[in-house]
Amino acid sequence: MADAIAQSSLQPLTFPSLVSSGAAPLFYNSFSPSADAIVPRSLQPSKSRLIARCGKLPIINKINSQTTSPKGKINKPLLVATTVHAGIVTSTLLVLNKYWYAGYPRQRMGSYDDAKEWMQMDKLGHIYSSYLEARLSNEVWQAANVSKRKSVLLGAVAAFIYQGGFELLDGTSAQYGFSWSDMIANTAGISIYASQQLIWGEQRIQPKLSFSNQRYDNTLQQRVNNLYGTNGAQRFLKDYNGQTYWYSANLSAFTTNNTKLPKWLNIAVGIGATGMLGGYTNTWKDAAGNSITRNDIRRQRQYYLAPDIDFTKIKTKKRAIKMLLHIANLVKLPTPGLLLQGGKLQLKAIAY
Repeated sequence: MADAIAQSSLQPLTFPSLVSSGAAPLFYNSFSPSADAIVPRSLQPSKSRLIARCGKLPIINKINSQTTSPKGKINKPLLVATTVHAGIVTSTLLVLNKYWYAGYPRQRMGSYDDAKEWMQMDKLGHIYSSYLEARLSNEVWQAANVSKRKSVLLGAVAAFIYQGGFELLDGTSAQYGFSWSDMIANTAGISIYASQQLIWGEQRIQPKLSFSNQRYDNTLQQRVNNLYGTNGAQRFLKDYNGQTYWYSANLSAFTTNNTKLPKWLNIAVGIGATGMLGGYTNTWKDAAGNSITRNDIRRQRQYYLAPDIDFTKIKTKKRAIKMLLHIANLVKLPTPGLLLQGGKLQLKAIAY
């Protein structure tokens, strides 16, 4: 999204079931902050119409038809899972529509090409977020005694609807616009999860995230504060210069059963970027309207290669510990590794 994202003081609203897992902040990448303008109520879509549209989705109708057995008895676990999904999608979109997008005039559905913005770091965020949504949704359906294959497919559809809702709101906002590249990234993240689950019955390659707080020159503090916020939480959400997205592959899963490699040993490839002081260029205007250009700060991609741990492969019978290990697996473990940046290969004590 454009540099206007820096103007917002609003906090992102996230997939509620991810809050406890620590993954919720990453859903910031699914939409951009709004400004402070006020829009007449008459320009905002009614809640009843938005709810009605969600209720008419074919997948929702199909699921609802399965919440009763042939004998007319209610399938309570499936009804709960369906209600949870419908409630989260509808309530999130309604809240976002009222508090996030209300600051901009409405328009007819329009698109916006942001494929080259932020050196595609926001797209990697979409892949990561949609992957987690599909995974968590699948686990909810499985808890409702849905078959493994159906729960994977339902999880994929639920994640697609959830992310697609954000794009529909973007598309009717004069500030943003529907992003096809965002939807492609969403589909990629969902596919990474669903394809592995359907083919292997497990996740052999898992997206992960790492973040390092960046230090900026004093002459850039005003620009950085406007873009990325002033505290650690805001920087974590907004500063793409500090984010690295990893794809961590389990080595033993791709070798023979006789391998002596530890079951938890992974190798991870990371993608990051640095030197970004704007969505497309390092040119902006200060508070006085003066144009500032910092082409001396190079916008560069970063590629990492480092060992990692798949915490889900660590055996334990304690449910609480198992849950903590699954949460820990959302982030990349800080380890030594290689960094390729600007054509130079470096050995880093901590590749993060």
